[in-house]
Amino acid sequence: MYKNNKFIVVSVTAVMFGLLLQKMLRVDFPICKNECDETYTVHFIHGSKVNPQCTLSGDRLGGTFGGHVEIEIDSFVYGFQFDDITNYHFIPQENFNCKFSRTPLCKWLDENNQERMSSFVIPAKSTILTNLRNRYESQFLNPKYDYAVLGYRCTSSFLKEMLEAHGADYCDLRIFMNALYPRQLRSRLLRLHNNENVSIGYYFQKGDTCREWE
Repeated sequence: MYKNNKFIVVSVTAVMFGLLLQKMLRVDFPICKNECDETYTVHFIHGSKVNPQCTLSGDRLGGTFGGHVEIEIDSFVYGFQFDDITNYHFIPQENFNCKFSRTPLCKWLDENNQERMSSFVIPAKSTILTNLRNRYESQFLNPKYDYAVLGYRCTSSFLKEMLEAHGADYCDLRIFMNALYPRQLRSRLLRLHNNENVSIGYYFQKGDTCREWE
């Protein structure tokens, strides 16, 4: 009985500490509210597993806890991912195993028309959108950081580029804590969408029935 009680106390303490740490390290998501003459769209592809009754190629990285985040700017969609899955880095390395993708919007829509997807249309000033576009174009040509489990991945990379396009400078830990995985940031944007004081567009794509979606 004593061991069980001790385990419960330690577990509850750890959860409370984690929630407190997350609150202390919280990063505000910048939303344009005045003179917003442009928009960009953040696409969240939901995590999934293959439906056993279908003949798809197999589960994706992360399964239902995975997914992917990409950003649509003008007529292109940008994303951040590993380059070689057989050389997946646990911690960031000097020899990067990553790449930034840059896909024409029409092609990207065709490639992802069977995905379950949540998309958010974010208002922005033209200067911010220009900064964001320039950052992704630069990263596409020459990535500045590695893709790693304990480092930048698609969600945290998007948050970093978006924040720095706004002139915000946060340490890596704060960015990681606010963008550990796609669902975390997606849920936050959904709450902002439901806030009457924030103008964020939202649309949802149901996805193929041959996958079990989160």
